[in-house]
Amino acid sequence: MAGDGGFVPGFVYHNHVSQRGRRMSDLNPKSLGRLALGGFFVAFADVEMRIGEVLKSLLKAEGPHQDLILAAIGNFAAKANAIKAGLGNATSYGSQPGTQDRPKLEQPVVEMARKAMSKALALNEMRVKLAHGHLAQMDDGSFVVTHLKIQDGRLKKDRYEFSVQALEDKCTEREGWARDI
Repeated sequence: MAGDGGFVPGFVYHNHVSQRGRRMSDLNPKSLGRLALGGFFVAFADVEMRIGEVLKSLLKAEGPHQDLILAAIGNFAAKANAIKAGLGNATSYGSQPGTQDRPKLEQPVVEMARKAMSKALALNEMRVKLAHGHLAQMDDGSFVVTHLKIQDGRLKKDRYEFSVQALEDKCTEREGWARDI
């Protein structure tokens, strides 16, 4: 986020001191796990906001219609996939001197943005598991998630494990590629 020095709100920084003067490393593992989980969702919200801004720009939406378009699409994956599909015809912001034509984005920029969208979609898969499953927290702070679904007329239980470190790593990783969005 602009002006924040790369800080991801909610992210657990073990060497920082909390508002109460306690070091984050002094917290018990379950508290650290909850902080990491919250940090993950805050980081995801930042990615979703950035994707919305790119989509509005790509569709050249203006005025009150900008947010209406995002609300109508709603689904994160649909937004990210719409961007991936639209990048091939995307143009730059500026026009060529002496003309109203806007040049298409250069291929390296398009590929970088497509890769960023693929990473955003992978982050969304992780978010779906965490947000739509039953979370059980382990003593080490990690989470075991049971995700129920019906597939081919049968109940299926998928089980996923997310360590505190994995959640923190996704937040840190997001910092790097979110700039590409």
